Amino acid sequence: MEPFTWSPPAAPHSVAAFARLTCCTYTPLPAGNTLQLPAGSGFWVIGVTDGRLSTPFEPKPLEIAGGAAIGFHTDTPFPLSAERDTILLGALLTGQASTQILGSTLAYSPYFPNGTSSLSAQLFPLLHLAQSGHAPDGAAASAAAFALLTQLAEASAPPETAQPYPPLIQHAIAIMHEDFAHLYGIDDLAERLEVSSSHLIRKFSAAVGISPGQYLTQIRINCAKRLLRSGTISLELAAACTGFSNAGYFGKVFRRVTGMSPSEYIRSAPPLPLSDLPEMYL
Repeated sequence: MEPFTWSPPAAPHSVAAFARLTCCTYTPLPAGNTLQLPAGSGFWVIGVTDGRLSTPFEPKPLEIAGGAAIGFHTDTPFPLSAERDTILLGALLTGQASTQILGSTLAYSPYFPNGTSSLSAQLFPLLHLAQSGHAPDGAAASAAAFALLTQLAEASAPPETAQPYPPLIQHAIAIMHEDFAHLYGIDDLAERLEVSSSHLIRKFSAAVGISPGQYLTQIRINCAKRLLRSGTISLELAAACTGFSNAGYFGKVFRRVTGMSPSEYIRSAPPLPLSDLPEMYL
């Protein structure tokens, strides 16, 4: 995906007052540069898809490596510098939901060890659509903001617990987030990283706590959930867009991960009408 920043149109007042995605961005940051974010009040969540950011967090500097994210208020100076070439994904959120959902974690700048996965699931579909000229409306963007906050609330941690992943793991995570629909599995990922599959599985599992195959499946299923909630595409297309070989296999994996079939999920999940959503991967 090319660098892109998008400010969604305003949602109806009652919706925007609770949760609004004011701005989202996919931005490369060359080594040695400092992050410059669009102005605006609210709460920023910045995730690293590749590379590493650092900030002079007290009592010790904080590093945000591939796969991780951090949140902070825009009224608090919080410089982020790229230690090496970095790609980041960011969302500026406003509304009451930030406080109500994240709660006490807002007393500090919360650290999200796997927050980039949530950012990718919620923001990439919107950015792809906006970049292709099919920008979603404000209500859909607010729904993404609410979903993002909910996912982040389940996996926040104090900043002092941050432990950057080794470079190999950061690179693996970046490839999975950006190209999950086209990866042919862990053997393909290992080949791109120029290591053996067994070495990648061993190192990744030790650093992240789950295997790279499980991590890749989580990314694919999270994206598939969003596609299914659009209510506009078939199971076959959802499977193809998220990297599954066919709808039958997709259904088996979806049930194993979520505990329900794709059809059951469609009936139970709130709709998220993003017209033309499949175009982001076609």
